[in-house]
Amino acid sequence: MMESTDKNYNILLRQAQEKRELHRQRVLKSGSILFNNGYSSFACKVKNQHENGALLECESTLGIPNEFKLRMGGLGSSMQVKVIWRTDQKIGVSLLNS
Repeated sequence: MMESTDKNYNILLRQAQEKRELHRQRVLKSGSILFNNGYSSFACKVKNQHENGALLECESTLGIPNEFKLRMGGLGSSMQVKVIWRTDQKIGVSLLNS
């Protein structure tokens, strides 16, 4: 039964990816999800990105707010992002204009 659910999820995921207007570049970067004025953070991996957003993978998305700052690859700068969708371990984000 679980295999059928996984197969359906993968089909839906492929269909959603095919509808994207922007090509996403596959990457594997470490990242940090920062919120609460920088006093709270979660580690994440950036799995793919494009000029307007990214796909993040975390141990859990529980407790992560709908808007936060994302710091990628240990760089000092961070960008404000908004959650577009989420699952238990993945988050699709869009960059907010600064």
